[in-house]
Amino acid sequence: MKRVHLFWAIGAIVTIGVLIASGTSTVYAAVACGDSIMSKTKLESNLDCTEYEGDALVIGADDVTIDLNGYTITSNKSEHAAIFSAGFSRLTIKNGAIYGFQVGVLLFNSSKSEVKRLTLMHQSTDGIAILDSRHMSISDVQASMLPLTDDGETVGIFLFGVKEASVERVSTDGSFYGLMSIDGTNNHIKENNFSAVGHVGIRLLGNTGSVIEKNQVVGELPYQCYSAIDVIAPEASTRIQILNNTLSKCAHGVFVVNNLTDPTAPQSRNISIRDNYISETADGVRLIRLQDSEVIGNHLHFNIAGIVLIEDSLNNLITENSATGNVDWDMFHDESSTPNLWQDNTCVNTQGEDIDCP
Repeated sequence: MKRVHLFWAIGAIVTIGVLIASGTSTVYAAVACGDSIMSKTKLESNLDCTEYEGDALVIGADDVTIDLNGYTITSNKSEHAAIFSAGFSRLTIKNGAIYGFQVGVLLFNSSKSEVKRLTLMHQSTDGIAILDSRHMSISDVQASMLPLTDDGETVGIFLFGVKEASVERVSTDGSFYGLMSIDGTNNHIKENNFSAVGHVGIRLLGNTGSVIEKNQVVGELPYQCYSAIDVIAPEASTRIQILNNTLSKCAHGVFVVNNLTDPTAPQSRNISIRDNYISETADGVRLIRLQDSEVIGNHLHFNIAGIVLIEDSLNNLITENSATGNVDWDMFHDESSTPNLWQDNTCVNTQGEDIDCP
């Protein structure tokens, strides 16, 4: 992916140092492109930054609220953010629309901040990006992304090194990734809707203690979407809960894969996949080299395969799942994936015949 977040962060830190040194504290009666926002600010009109080279608004203090007040910040630039902050906390960004930037909102090294009630249109990389932050909230956001280009992959919500955040009631349309979380801890991703997914609805790399709950992910047939939800190598994840999600029209509903080239590398474990509704996928649940985890109470209907364990997936509990109307296997494991505990599952083939589950 083409990303220039680090360069933004370095530039912003220099700018913020100048602001602090000068002791500037200004309340803007009218907001202009490139302004440093030091206090609560409300837009009184649309802000057109198509002729400006740089981030539209740069936050320069703690306890800042930017209320777009129903207006739109517009650009046609592919290397800047509409709203940017590095090192400031207790921020609120709300109530409006952002169009045509590389990133709509970019927050670095923040805490106790929130982004809410925004419409993000045609960002070229990320709708919202949160980096190295904690206790963050993203809610009631709609993001319609640009299609994938040769320069990079669009992400509706991008989280890197984020701890104890919530992402709720977000909807994305057409992004390559609906949400990507790297090195996240104890994040709660709940009641979001990712549609027309280009590659993955929700991707976790190196996460710990996160909950993925009551989301809806819909890809496009024939399987342009690779996974509705996946937890992938090489970064290991642990104590992940994937609960009560509705997933369809991706190659995989839930896909968990550990490192295949280096068995001695840290491996994802303690993944709980419970009570999900998965349909019209190639594999409803596909687990590769996953151990000490559970697949419980899922409903897998009209897929090519229901639940598949391969490549030394061991010591897992697979119970109380219902797999019906799947084309090939309702439930399957290869010879290397034993022992596992399979019990109280229901398997019915496309002819409506009861068959033996593993």
